[in-house]
Amino acid sequence: MKRFIPALAAAALFAWSAPATAERPAPDPAAEDAALAEDDGNGPYRQAYDKAARILAAAYPDMAPEEVERVTLYILGNTVNTLFHEYGHGLVSELGLPIVAREEDAVDNLANIIMVAKTTDPTLDRMLRAVADDYFANGQFADDSGEVAEGWDEHSPDKARAYDVICILVGADPDSYKEAADNSGMPAERQEACAGEYEAKLEAWDKLLGPYYLKEGERNKKVAVSYGKPAPNAAVMADLVRESGIMQVVTDEILAMVKLPHDIAAVAESCDDANAYWSPDERKLTLCYEIVQSYYDNVTGNIAADDAAPGGEAGDTADGAPEDEDPPPP
Repeated sequence: MKRFIPALAAAALFAWSAPATAERPAPDPAAEDAALAEDDGNGPYRQAYDKAARILAAAYPDMAPEEVERVTLYILGNTVNTLFHEYGHGLVSELGLPIVAREEDAVDNLANIIMVAKTTDPTLDRMLRAVADDYFANGQFADDSGEVAEGWDEHSPDKARAYDVICILVGADPDSYKEAADNSGMPAERQEACAGEYEAKLEAWDKLLGPYYLKEGERNKKVAVSYGKPAPNAAVMADLVRESGIMQVVTDEILAMVKLPHDIAAVAESCDDANAYWSPDERKLTLCYEIVQSYYDNVTGNIAADDAAPGGEAGDTADGAPEDEDPPPP
């Protein structure tokens, strides 16, 4: 299966743009299900999905197969988006990229653009749909989540970030993501404007990263991926992250796209917080097992403590979409 960012990434990431979507056929849910079922297993996201689904099914034997599929796609989709987001921070830091607005918003856009670009991997497309659909389940965002948006926060409010995801999706591919946009309550005229916004964000990131695209035959620096011991309340999700290899899959995409100036590290570990962050001084990306646990809790409805973690305590829960919080600068 063709990877959505080929190894020669100089033109791959940004080659597919909104005008081309007019020629794409309307999505066929039955065909998508068949594509997922009949995938030959060579795609990296499909392999990660298969391994993660087996971990989840073994940990929760009473979970119906269709629920295993839904939960696995949601967890992996959010984890992939989080990893691309934090690698975005890493690229800004390592390459010295100029960012004239909130960096959090900028790398949100990069993560979403990478995930939507050239989604020829049906499993990655299913992950995207799972995330988009969940943001606005039943046509509304979780307004009663209790979130208080502070004006000084470096992150935009969760609701605004969710709409940014939908806008990029529907801007890049209005046919495939119109239903998700409609469910979010986004008006038709706003959906039409998203195409131009997507193009502008695509072009901006293309200009920023263009000088650093990996050239044919060029060797890249190394990213050392490692896994720490999880806390008991995140043990299942830690197994899912490690055994699925999803962290290596995302890392390989970054290494295939941009020439890094230094070796860096990526670690999954327990942090006692539902978080993920880039540490510029250490040149290290950290994915906390607790944020992956929060994705499980969210998609399963923050299930009861007795059911949350086999043989252990309930995992951390979060109302609404969890938000990564980067550590303050030193």
